[in-house]
Amino acid sequence: MTNAGARTEQEINDGINLLTEQMAALNSDSFNRELAANGPRVNVMASSFRNSIRELFGENSPEFREHGLLEMLGGPLRVGITPTELHQARIRGRDHMVAVASELVGRLQRKLRYSAARRSSAPAGLHPKIAAAVGDLVTNGHPWEAVFAASKALVLHVKDRSGKQELDGVPLMRHVFSRNNPILRFNAMASVSDMDEQEGMMHLYEGAIMALRNPGGHVFPSGPESRALQYLALISMLTERADEATLTP
Repeated sequence: MTNAGARTEQEINDGINLLTEQMAALNSDSFNRELAANGPRVNVMASSFRNSIRELFGENSPEFREHGLLEMLGGPLRVGITPTELHQARIRGRDHMVAVASELVGRLQRKLRYSAARRSSAPAGLHPKIAAAVGDLVTNGHPWEAVFAASKALVLHVKDRSGKQELDGVPLMRHVFSRNNPILRFNAMASVSDMDEQEGMMHLYEGAIMALRNPGGHVFPSGPESRALQYLALISMLTERADEATLTP
């Protein structure tokens, strides 16, 4: 777990449990006796604490830069320090480690709540192919990357339904959904209203590609997350309508 931004909820929970266990061990009666005796477990616990921060947050993280070199000593030190003063310094160092661990647990808990909030805001009921393409992008905080991934999946789905693998993007949509000899049609094409619906749907498909996929090839669209979720719902609906369309013999 070297990239805190890519951590799953299970990994976050595991990190919370690890730090909580270390706090309990640092505060235990057996470790207090070890501090008094300046036993070997003191250095082992300090090393374990530093390794936990490295594992949970990564060496390039602010957490490791701030706390990754902690020692089990605290307060002013001097040459010729007495055993009693050394014991008190180790107690201060232990208390500081416990406080740091508590703060890091709080950070992970906030990250967990943030992740849960994002998950609850993710659109439900997406077309299976769109849901597969989007994956965890929305819940991981990348809604506009999700829109780009969904728009690419829409193009691939239309290619598969129409058999027009040689076309792409807007030319694909104009050819497949044209009101003149469409490959995929949304109605019987028996009236002016039918023809208008067919042409209108074609414009929806080409508009989605022009506005959402094509810009994403250079720079992702931007805006509020709520707008990105609306676009995902639109792309999902277009994917579903492509399923419902009739393949012209």
